Amino acid sequence: MRKIHLVLLAIYSFLFQTGCFPDIGTVSNEEWNPSYAIPVLNDTIHLEDILISEEDGGNSEFDPNQVLTLRYQEQAGPIYGAGLADIPPLSIPITMEQQEAPVTFPSSFSLKMAHLRKGTVGYSLSNPYPEAVNVEITIQNLKKAGQPFSWVFSIPAGAGPNNPYSQQAQMEIENTLLDLSSGNFSTRYSAALSNSGMAVSLPPFLIELKEMEYTSIEGYFGQLPPPTFSGNLPIDFLKSWTQGEFRLEEPRIKFTFHNGFGLPIEVTTDTLSLETHIDGEIPVINDRITDGIVLNYPGPGQAGQTISTELTLNRSNSNLVSLIPSVPHELKYAFTIFTNPEDNSNITNYLLDTAQLSVDIDIELPIYGSSRGFVASKIFSLDLEGTLGRLERAGIKLIAENSFPIGAEMQGYFQDEGGQVIDSLFSQPLRLEGAPVDDNGVVTGIQITEGTEKLDDERFSELKARARILEMRATLETTGGGTIPVKVTKPNAIVFKLGFLAGL
Repeated sequence: MRKIHLVLLAIYSFLFQTGCFPDIGTVSNEEWNPSYAIPVLNDTIHLEDILISEEDGGNSEFDPNQVLTLRYQEQAGPIYGAGLADIPPLSIPITMEQQEAPVTFPSSFSLKMAHLRKGTVGYSLSNPYPEAVNVEITIQNLKKAGQPFSWVFSIPAGAGPNNPYSQQAQMEIENTLLDLSSGNFSTRYSAALSNSGMAVSLPPFLIELKEMEYTSIEGYFGQLPPPTFSGNLPIDFLKSWTQGEFRLEEPRIKFTFHNGFGLPIEVTTDTLSLETHIDGEIPVINDRITDGIVLNYPGPGQAGQTISTELTLNRSNSNLVSLIPSVPHELKYAFTIFTNPEDNSNITNYLLDTAQLSVDIDIELPIYGSSRGFVASKIFSLDLEGTLGRLERAGIKLIAENSFPIGAEMQGYFQDEGGQVIDSLFSQPLRLEGAPVDDNGVVTGIQITEGTEKLDDERFSELKARARILEMRATLETTGGGTIPVKVTKPNAIVFKLGFLAGL
């Protein structure tokens, strides 16, 4: 059985669900006086129960005005702070036993403070003395548990100034604070001959900090390599459309950016379009998207918080309404994230490794609109021989109490096992009228429809013998011949009864 995903066609889907009921109204018919009414349907249908199947990605709800709204949502991201900015290696030449050396970083990057999860500290120095030297290096800017980092080690003896002993070494550090807020790298070292204990000076050497991973950093990070968001969000209820007109009056696409990064960010749109059945891919137009979206971000004292920025596209600021008649079935998007777009180094940036940047994409489609000419079909298995085998003649009777503002012209086709059409259900398509609406498209009453169809002996016998499938087709339109926008609201329902009238 093929699923119908169109919202407007979902009504039709439920017009033919099996059920049980004691009668389908007055059974008698002046022409042939049937004796039995064999029920096929008896149901009350509320549209919100059938709009979206379990396999679809959306959901349905009612807005404050009780208008049914379809929603399709997904989140792009997140991008984490740990992967956004990298701390470049620091190389500090040491020329004096105690010194303050300016810290230099690559262009457009500076670091004031970093809480390091881990990293590596290394040195490269030499010993020109003929005996081993004991060395202690202290880095005042690097602290663990509030105490400056110190490293004690020994360098084997050299063979004189022209043939010193060179040594390189490194060690892993973790859970340390690197404080460069002064702009200088503060160090001191002491060296003493291992035998005599006499203090000596060492030739200039190098200290390196590298492979630093942070839990938080503060400074100015410049314009970092831009990450991107991209994806496709299906609009499931329209994906099986085949023909007909469809319009919505108040479609909306809402973007909510959640920014936990403490630095200026601008989002540019590389792709924002609707893939449609009729006209292919069409761009969604909005000035703010074209110009770039500047995001709110956590300021000083808001570390760890997430600040949101919203952009809602609607009929007043975009071309969404004009795109709906092309029958969109998928939203395509791609965003690029630019940090510090104005490259203002006077703005202090900060990042937590756990901070996130993501965007929620929410398509809202209130069922307030119009349709005309939509065709749907649904296939049912039959066992008329088993159900009606002893009956001599039969007909069809339908009773519908419709408070949906949606009508249908329906026809059924009996088919054999191979799908070949044997006969139609009605001599002429049966018209199920939509409920009346007021000037605002709100239902004002109930539309009752009744219809009967007699099957002569030859048709009835042929159907009992060969019919194994019933394909029901419906051409749907809203009230007013599909020209009047209507609203599907929570009270809307249809009470529907369909059965065979039969005699012995």
